[in-house]
Amino acid sequence: MGKATLTIAIGGTYDGKAMEKAEKALQNLNAEAARHAGGMSQSFMTAGDSLIKLGANMQSTGDKIASFGTSITKATAPIAGIGAAAVKMAADYENAVAKVYTIMDKHVMTTEEMSKSILDLSTATGKSATELADATYQALSASVSTEKVAGFVEDSVKLAKAGFTETATAVDTLTTVINAYGYSADDAQMISDKLVQTQNKGKTTVDELAQSIGQVIPTAAAYNVNLDNLCSGYVALTKQGINTANATTMLNGMMTELADSESAVNIGLKEMTGKTFGELMASGMSLGDVIQLLSDAVGGNSEEFANLWGNVRAAKGALAIANGGAQEFNETMAQMADSTGLVDAALEDLATPMSKANKAINAMKNTGILLGEEIIGAAVPSLEKLSEMAQDLYKWFSELDEGTKQNIVRMGALAVAIGPAV
Repeated sequence: MGKATLTIAIGGTYDGKAMEKAEKALQNLNAEAARHAGGMSQSFMTAGDSLIKLGANMQSTGDKIASFGTSITKATAPIAGIGAAAVKMAADYENAVAKVYTIMDKHVMTTEEMSKSILDLSTATGKSATELADATYQALSASVSTEKVAGFVEDSVKLAKAGFTETATAVDTLTTVINAYGYSADDAQMISDKLVQTQNKGKTTVDELAQSIGQVIPTAAAYNVNLDNLCSGYVALTKQGINTANATTMLNGMMTELADSESAVNIGLKEMTGKTFGELMASGMSLGDVIQLLSDAVGGNSEEFANLWGNVRAAKGALAIANGGAQEFNETMAQMADSTGLVDAALEDLATPMSKANKAINAMKNTGILLGEEIIGAAVPSLEKLSEMAQDLYKWFSELDEGTKQNIVRMGALAVAIGPAV
């Protein structure tokens, strides 16, 4: 084929041999480019693999560091939790015992000795130290002396357990009886035994008695109706289905009317005995004996006996005692006098495995209180310094102008936003 010339649209010509040379040269160029490109691709692939391996190694190392950190956190978290709980228990206890310090006689014992005696009693009885600190304050407020308060609170705890009530309630009841009858803190155990005997013989509990007995104690003490008589009166009434609150009202009304110089029952007693109700009680007669005299005076007629009383509730209470008779009432009084040791016996019956477990748990809590006090003591210098710094910071910030305060707030918000991202 000879030389051929082709006119193209742009006005040039086509030379076949020249085009073949150009195509070959282009093929060579493409091959060379491919060769170089393959080498560069391989280099990039090698570098990428290295980077991937480096990243994997870094992630592995990071995972190990994170795992180590998690292990440390798991190990220290319980310790931190114990420390926080100990500080909380110690703070609650210190707040409670601080009230005791304000009214105790520091010439008798130091605050440290008082705190230790409360903790020791808590560990021995299983009652919380904070509860006993409150009970101690209550007892001191009710005129129990500092030197005797520990023993008194211990007796109160025993009564609370045997009488199914709270320590504070037991303290209140015992101090009410002590103050009304002129007893001392040394008589707390004797009073407790009589109250538990009332619980055993009547249809009542020490907790129920505690809610009401304060309303009748002043009346009984004023007219020489001793504790044995009063407790026997509760037994006589509650045994017949009268609840403790109503029994209290009946006993109070009965004794008030018996002592009223213008009442029929008072006048009748004077005519028969020549003595007032208070004088008869002081002479050793029982409340049951007095009621029996009045019942015998009307031949045992219940209707006529009820008509002797101006107060309906007093009449019902007197009828309940008369129905049981003076003999039964006096037998109950004898049991009151012979009630020594009943609280301790009740506590032995209540010493269940669960109560022992609770006692052990409480002992551990008291250890926590001691630990918390040490932590607080160690932290006090730092806390005092922190308090000073906080006060200085407050003073500085409060004296800034409003614009500066707003800028600080904005910067703080910015820091809050940046923190998680970093």
